[in-house]
Amino acid sequence: GSERFLPETITRKVSRTVLSVWLVLSIGWVSRDRLVRDGDEEGHVGAAELFLGDLQAGKWAEFFERLWVGPMGEYPQAFTALVGFWWWLMGTGQPGHVSVRSITLVSLVIAAVSTGRMARRYADKESRGIAEVATITAVLSLPLANGLVRHFMPEGALIAAVSVALLFAHRLVERPGLLRALQLGLILGFGVLTKQTFLFLVLIPLALVVKRLGRSGVIWGFVAVAVASVVAVPWMVQNGSDQLSYGLSSILGHGDGGIWDHVIFYPRSLILLGLGPVLSVVLVLALVRFRRIRDRRGLWLAAAWLVGGMIVLMLVPKKYPRLMAPLLPAAALCIGIAVS
Repeated sequence: GSERFLPETITRKVSRTVLSVWLVLSIGWVSRDRLVRDGDEEGHVGAAELFLGDLQAGKWAEFFERLWVGPMGEYPQAFTALVGFWWWLMGTGQPGHVSVRSITLVSLVIAAVSTGRMARRYADKESRGIAEVATITAVLSLPLANGLVRHFMPEGALIAAVSVALLFAHRLVERPGLLRALQLGLILGFGVLTKQTFLFLVLIPLALVVKRLGRSGVIWGFVAVAVASVVAVPWMVQNGSDQLSYGLSSILGHGDGGIWDHVIFYPRSLILLGLGPVLSVVLVLALVRFRRIRDRRGLWLAAAWLVGGMIVLMLVPKKYPRLMAPLLPAAALCIGIAVS
């Protein structure tokens, strides 16, 4: 019955083929791209170069100190530390070289696989393979996400961080235990060290998933939060005053937009940039299809992930379309389940 429509062996082969084709095409795109990096991206490259310098000098202690508590500006540095480490592995050279720059593409691959594994959990037993393949394909087709992961921007890494965190939350619910709580905590901690907005994006869907644990969720949730705090709080404490100043400047420097401008910004960006016209229509068709699906837990998760995240982002004074990129796999999850 489980292999009625798409046997597991074929599912794995199709998924790997889709991922491989996307990766080859994306690397080809990156190899031909000669655009000049903008100011924000250049800042992240400069931070990665500091990590590269630590590794070239054999200063591993300084590398981890810079990652964990180092004062590096407005953002934590898990992403730039990863870029610096990969840059070091690839040898010296320009960061725009395809061997270095392609590391940014991995985040969307991870997000696609993680979201695909979640889709399996909400599809009928006989069509789990279809759900996984369709979801992976939809994630890899997201326009904004595709554009973002071709640049050295932490929001691209957040696409993977949010998806992986929600997948491991499902794993904890399915088999509660210390190891899986520790794993979730580590992912949450490094998600925060990727960028502070990680908490805004993951909190609502994470709470919806962990709620299924019932009373035991309090215990394992506490363990996960404790581990995440050990990972992320030292940086937040060390850089607390800078973060407060950054937050205040964000609130005071939001421009002259009215309430309606804040409300409509992300829904409009979702259609025009996040999904684009084609996937927006596909998402609407998927929502119509859900009228015939009995188990709608996947729909509620996608709604908490996408809609809940956009509502939270509406409250953040600064508005950038790229901030909602980690929410977009939720639409792919909905589409994948409906297709199955």
